[in-house]
Amino acid sequence: MKRVISISYSITILLFLVFNSACDKIDNPVRPIYGDLDTSLFPGPGFYVFPEYDQNFLSDVENILIEDYTGHRCGNCPEAAIIAHDLKEANPGRVFVASVHASPGDGFQEVSVPGDSDYPKYSHDFRTVAGNDYVEDINGFIGNPQGMVNRKLSDIDNDNWEFKAAWPAAVNDIITANTPLQMNLQVKTNYYTETRGLFIHVQSKTLTDISGRYTMVLFLIQDELIAWQKDYSMPPSDSDVEDYHHKDILLGTINGSYGTELFDGASTSGEIFENDYSYQIPDDVEYNTTAVAGEECGLSIIAYLMNRDTYEIIQVTEIPIYVTY
Repeated sequence: MKRVISISYSITILLFLVFNSACDKIDNPVRPIYGDLDTSLFPGPGFYVFPEYDQNFLSDVENILIEDYTGHRCGNCPEAAIIAHDLKEANPGRVFVASVHASPGDGFQEVSVPGDSDYPKYSHDFRTVAGNDYVEDINGFIGNPQGMVNRKLSDIDNDNWEFKAAWPAAVNDIITANTPLQMNLQVKTNYYTETRGLFIHVQSKTLTDISGRYTMVLFLIQDELIAWQKDYSMPPSDSDVEDYHHKDILLGTINGSYGTELFDGASTSGEIFENDYSYQIPDDVEYNTTAVAGEECGLSIIAYLMNRDTYEIIQVTEIPIYVTY
């Protein structure tokens, strides 16, 4: 059995025993730490305990990620957000949504600053490095609102992008196809409000012989944020909506835009890959700071497995982040 592990367990245990090491943090919206878990983010008491994976867990269906590429100055984008959210609500546990604020040239993403005529409207910066990478790297993006459904190739344009009207049919095609799952995916987290420290543990398991180059990507998602949004469905005098409820917002990736490589070549049925990460939720990320042990804090992790050469997602899951204690 092959195990690809982002940390050395023996070194990590020693670090926890000594407990005097600290990793430099990267000043990004999401600050990943590779190699060693940042033990300073674990507030105690006792020693950090790695969660156990469910050895009998098996999701035998392909779940679906809708990436809704939007912008807070895009007046046609709220309609697309409703379509994506309705598909998620109609297919609980099967369909997940990431609202990605990105477009080439940032036309709909422009952020106002003090001194601008429209400030403080649109002063929240939703942009991410990953979103910018995807609209530049994945061929076929025309403009907001567009999206991808498991990044499958469109039958019409032979690229990965779909207009919002095509999303329901694309979701239905995946659900009714009932394609045998190639890889299984489990995610476990621990989150400590005292240090804003999040630990993420992912197990990917090959279910059938598969070849290619595959990676695992982690999105940090904010459930909801109230901020300005242009909405052409509102009367002209109200097209700038102050209290718009943005949902399923991509805040950034934990392990880079294209994730952690699991294998490049072939993987045989039964092979297991385990990856572990830690990072500190930045101070400017809003979440439910009043949440106590066992409660959701308003953030979640979307994890997906991707064919790195075609961008297609073969499995995805989302788990809310609960306060550990």
